Amino acid sequence: MGRSKGSKNWTYSESLALINTYEKFDVETIQQCYFPEKSVKNIRDKACVLGLTQKLVKRSVNEHLFEEFTPTSAYLLGAIASDGCVSLYKGCYKLLFGSMDYDWTKTIRDLMESDVPIVETIGVGFKKDGHLYRIQIASKHITESLQALGITPRKSLTLEFPTIPSEFVPDFMRGYNDGDGGFGISKSKDYPKNQYLRTGVVGTEKFLIEWKRQLVRLGIDTKNKVIGPNTSQYAFYMAGKNAVKFGDLIYYDESLPKLERKYTIYKNYKQSHCH
Repeated sequence: MGRSKGSKNWTYSESLALINTYEKFDVETIQQCYFPEKSVKNIRDKACVLGLTQKLVKRSVNEHLFEEFTPTSAYLLGAIASDGCVSLYKGCYKLLFGSMDYDWTKTIRDLMESDVPIVETIGVGFKKDGHLYRIQIASKHITESLQALGITPRKSLTLEFPTIPSEFVPDFMRGYNDGDGGFGISKSKDYPKNQYLRTGVVGTEKFLIEWKRQLVRLGIDTKNKVIGPNTSQYAFYMAGKNAVKFGDLIYYDESLPKLERKYTIYKNYKQSHCH
């Protein structure tokens, strides 16, 4: 038999990615997340050529996570607002989450009390030679709950700061910072030996304007402005004492979930510079 026309124009790395995902995700999700330039039919044809079959099984998840706010649900909402999205395609409701950090992806999955597989993608649907770890959770209730909180399809263009009880805003900020923010160390131009902590997040203009307002409300008296856009993203930065205060705010309890490598930058700086 000859090759199916639909199987043409596939690179070796794309074929490997399809092999790695076909038994774990449905075809529509694979098309949206990994091969947006290919049609669903093209993907099915290639899978047929490769002899792949789908054996999707129902996975567990805590369906009630976002029915009320807790430190965990607020943190998850922040993480999803940065590195997740919801998908509504032909009656299928899904939450998708992806990160370059395997441990963080696993943390998000575990906090959602789910056993869905973590799928690694290399160089497909991401920058060349990059690694991306994805999970997919199929749940109409969770998807609709997240939509009510502002997590909508194409949220990168429309995201606004959600309405959250004030006591859980630091948890939400920690989750969002773990995805689309971070900490770093900079040196003074005039005194190279002097170092200071800096922090910043990216997002939509409306989201970051409210982010700053919430910081001021929580006691960080920053005069910094939201800057941008760079492409479609705006940014908000702080440095020095306010960056340390922001770390103090979101890491108010060391036992709370967090992305360790970002926390470590803040912790090491504070231990060596703040006495």
